[in-house]
Amino acid sequence: MRYLASKFAAPTSVSRLIERPRIVRRLRIRQADLVLLVAPGGYGKTILSQQILEQVPASRRVWLDLDSRDDDPRRFAAYFIEALAQAVPELRLTRIQEAILDGRIPLAQGAEELSFFLQESRRPACWMVLDNWEHVDHAKEVCRFIGSIAADAKGRIKLIVNSRVAPSFSIRRLQERGIVLVADQKDLAFTFLEFRDAAERRLGTRMPEEQLEGIWRLTQGWCVHLGLILEVLSRRGSGRLALGTPGAGELESLIGYMEEEVLPGVAPDLLDFLMRCAPLDTLSPQTCKALLDDEDRIHRNLLALSRSSIPCFTLSEPNAIRLHPLMREAASRLLRARVPPEDVRTLYGKAAAQQLEQGLLLDGIRTLLDVPDHLTALDAINRYWFRIVETGGQMRVQEWLESFPAEWTSQPKYVVAMTNALSLRGDNASLLHYLSDKVAPESFRGDDGALANSWMHYYWAWLHESDEPGHQAVAESWETITRSRGPFTAMVTAGIENIQGYAALLQLDFELAEAHYRRSLELQGDASFDYAITTRNNIALCRYMQGDADVALSEFRRCAAECVERSAPSMLPMVMINIAEVCCAVGRFDDALEAIETCVEVMQTHRIEHSFIDMTAGKIRGLCAWFEGRREEAWAHLDAALSNAARCSPGDRLGLEIQVEYLARLDGRPFVPAGGRSLPPRGRRSENRLALAAAEA
Repeated sequence: MRYLASKFAAPTSVSRLIERPRIVRRLRIRQADLVLLVAPGGYGKTILSQQILEQVPASRRVWLDLDSRDDDPRRFAAYFIEALAQAVPELRLTRIQEAILDGRIPLAQGAEELSFFLQESRRPACWMVLDNWEHVDHAKEVCRFIGSIAADAKGRIKLIVNSRVAPSFSIRRLQERGIVLVADQKDLAFTFLEFRDAAERRLGTRMPEEQLEGIWRLTQGWCVHLGLILEVLSRRGSGRLALGTPGAGELESLIGYMEEEVLPGVAPDLLDFLMRCAPLDTLSPQTCKALLDDEDRIHRNLLALSRSSIPCFTLSEPNAIRLHPLMREAASRLLRARVPPEDVRTLYGKAAAQQLEQGLLLDGIRTLLDVPDHLTALDAINRYWFRIVETGGQMRVQEWLESFPAEWTSQPKYVVAMTNALSLRGDNASLLHYLSDKVAPESFRGDDGALANSWMHYYWAWLHESDEPGHQAVAESWETITRSRGPFTAMVTAGIENIQGYAALLQLDFELAEAHYRRSLELQGDASFDYAITTRNNIALCRYMQGDADVALSEFRRCAAECVERSAPSMLPMVMINIAEVCCAVGRFDDALEAIETCVEVMQTHRIEHSFIDMTAGKIRGLCAWFEGRREEAWAHLDAALSNAARCSPGDRLGLEIQVEYLARLDGRPFVPAGGRSLPPRGRRSENRLALAAAEA
């Protein structure tokens, strides 16, 4: 058999750009007999292998470059032994190689004889790189051959296997002996510090860290893209790159690399598969069925993709693959260039429908915006809003809303979505400003629901921001709306009752407030669990204000239990804050602090942001510590609450300031209002606010 010399030659140039001392150091510490480098193309596996071999004398290192023809087991074994013989020449005298090629011995016996020979050899251990293992991993006999050598050679040969797929051969025995090192794409991706050092070496100067971090996050540490960006910067000058994130020119260079260097080498059927599945974030047999009818084609191309040079990530889900974001963008562009627009829109619509059905809400909305189909995206945002909040996606959705074209920002569905986003942040000042021109009777003609939603959120913000909120003003405003646009649905009327109930509560008319809330609860029926929880909390608050703390606590705790049972974390923080407020007021400090901890844990887990809750949590911690005599701890919490109060409404801020000022006077401490602003003279303070604070005390 004639052997191709090129298969035994390592690439001639070792890049100094991609130094990987971190992984080489791990290898030295672990003294591994088997090193598996598993990652998509462009993660520096080959260069890292060269850097590992540089630690070994030239006479003890060999290289074998694999290709698709090497999946023939006997051909593979012959090339493997030929490569190994370069470091162990006497191996040729054993005739194992010829016996395997001639079929005189089975491959398994050849592996045993080769392992025995290496064990008996007096030569130092040699290192061997098997590059591009993905070409042969599907060949079971090849996998068994290498698995046997790796396990039985007793460290006389140390293997480095570079692969785009996780190798199929067994490494259990080696793992039990602790002599296997596995580095996947997370390990091989550049850390930020590695990229910063590489950029400094390549450019000869240090760039601002914010700029470097933006590039690093965009590429997800993918070595080849970072190298391309540095190449672009070295030609154009680092000052040409916008601070924090690569500019359009740099992104075009990266996507252009995909289009010009990667995609042309892809087989036509696989390329068409990638184009038509570009709308999908994850490619799997299940997701691809939404876009393609041919299951055989789906399985065939997923297998081809896993073995290809296309940058992608293998997921833990069986047969699931995720394209690198820039690769996906290149495939998407090709789709738009080659497929009629209506067909493109249909593909994206099917992909989004499947993602939404599977509960992948953010993926589905992002897919709709990629078309772009703004109308359907808004429908999805409004329909799934509470579930989006439960998964912590509200901030990302608000970013998308802020990037909508100007012509969409006056549409009723857009206003509803943006109103919900601003309201959840607790930013009443911004909400009031946003809705100021959207609550007139003539607003949103033909969409009474959008008008009512805007009105309710506007007056909710107004009641929080105004120094003199009034139930009569709220009632008169809604009566004007009703005369012009009514009648409204039961759910809309329920919302209006809630707003009027809150206005009555601020005027300390607890009986009127409770009456409004109970009417709201009747109108709601079983339409909305979240809305019902809010209303029941308001009723419990009225009972607390009238002195029925035990009744209020019982209702709050029932609401909390139902939130947990229904998996509705978006409502739970406010319920727990109410529990903590009442427990603190009646001296149950341990119960109050336990409720606060639950509240904070839920908010952190689900990435819920709410200025009022942050402020109130600090206040309650401070009050509990103060009443228990831990003054230093108390003032640390109260100072933090005052800091958070600067982001809350004037009414909420004033209520906190009154309580903190009172405690400061008792302790003989100076008092500084939130945000450093002086409080108005006592005569100008809201009597209702003062009375409400007194009632709470």
